Amino acid sequence: MIYKTYSFVLIFVIDFYFGDVFGNIILIGEEGVMDIIHRTDKDDYCNDAKMITIPGCYKSSKVLKCGPLNIVFVNKKKVFAEIDINYFKRGVKTASNKKTIKITFGENNIILNNEKYKYKYNEVDINKLQSSIKNLDSKIEINIIKIYESNLSSNRTLAHSTVYDKNIKSQLNTIENLSLWKYAKEEKVPIASTSTSTQSNITLEDFINNSTTYNKNVAFTIKEALKIIDNRTFKYAFLLVVYVYRTLLIHYDAKIKWELVKKCFKLLRNAQIKNKEINNILYDLRIDFNIFEPDKAENCKQIIKNLMEKYSKLFTSTSPLSQDNLIEYTFEGFPKPHENDDIPYAFETIPTELSIIMEKLEKIFKLIETEYSTFEFSNINM
Repeated sequence: MIYKTYSFVLIFVIDFYFGDVFGNIILIGEEGVMDIIHRTDKDDYCNDAKMITIPGCYKSSKVLKCGPLNIVFVNKKKVFAEIDINYFKRGVKTASNKKTIKITFGENNIILNNEKYKYKYNEVDINKLQSSIKNLDSKIEINIIKIYESNLSSNRTLAHSTVYDKNIKSQLNTIENLSLWKYAKEEKVPIASTSTSTQSNITLEDFINNSTTYNKNVAFTIKEALKIIDNRTFKYAFLLVVYVYRTLLIHYDAKIKWELVKKCFKLLRNAQIKNKEINNILYDLRIDFNIFEPDKAENCKQIIKNLMEKYSKLFTSTSPLSQDNLIEYTFEGFPKPHENDDIPYAFETIPTELSIIMEKLEKIFKLIETEYSTFEFSNINM
C-alpha cells in the first residue's frame, strides 16, 4: 500500500533527523543574534555557545563564543538566518587554540573575514562558504539552514531558494506535496508577543516560512505542522462520525452510503501520523476506524454510536459541554470553504431535516476525498 509506505518514511525521516541532534542553533535577526538553542549534549562537542562582550578602544562588541571559537556576525543586509554551529573540542587544551572568524551578511554577498572571500546567496556558494569555514579549522562544524530577508510572502513554496539544508528541504517538500497542505496551510498558529504580552494568530504557512522571525528553528515548525495536520485529520474523523450518527437519529433506516463512509474512514486512518492518548484513552484511527463492514448495516450503526461516544471525549474541553455545544465549539468555521465554495459550510449547525443533513453528509464525503486524495490506496502491496 503506497500511503502506508509513504507515511512511515515521512515519520521515520523526521524522527531520525530531529531525534538525536546536538550542538547549537543560532537564530539571527535584523539586529544580530536573537537566540541560541542548545540541543542534546554530546561529550566531544561544545554545546554551550553563548554571546559574550569584548571590550574595545571606542566601544565594546558582541561575539558568539563556541568553545575556543569566536564568531562575529555583521548583518548589513538585515537578514534572518538559522545556522547550526558545533565545535569538536577533543584535543583543544590551551588558549592558543582560540580562533575568531567574521561573517558579514552583505547586500549581494556573504563575506568571510575580508573582502577576498565572497559568497552569493545561493545553494552552491553557501556550500562553498561552509567548506571555507571548515578549511579555517577542521573542528568547526557549520550548517546554514536558511537565510531570508524580512517576512516572506505566502506565495512561495516552503522549500524555496532561501532554505539551504537538504534534509530540511526534503521534509518541507514532503509536507507541501500532501494533498491537504493546500487547505491545512491556512490553519492558525498562536504566537505570543514578548514586547506587548499579547497573542496573535498567523497561518501555518507563514509560521514555517518566517520561522526565525518568530524565534523558532525550522525543525520545530515542521513538528508543529505535523501536529496541526494530524489534528485536522482527527477533526474530520469526528465530523464524519457526528453527521452519520445524527442522520441515524433522525431516521434510523436512512439510506447512508456505507461504502463511501468506509472509504473516508480508510483515507483518514491512513493519513494519521500519530495516535493520541488523553485521560488514559487511546485514540487511534488505524484501529478504531478499521472495523467497518458496509454490507452489515446494523453493525455499522452500532460502530458509529460507539465512535461517537468515544471521540466526543477527545474533543471535550476542560469544561464539560453538552453534545450540541461541543459540536458548535469544535466545528465552528471548520473547514474553511474550498475554492469552488463561496458559502461557509456551517457544520456546527446540524439540520433536523433528513434531506438537508444528507446533503451536508455528502459534502463531508467530498471534502475528505478532496483533501486526502494523495492517500488513496493502490493495488500495490507492501
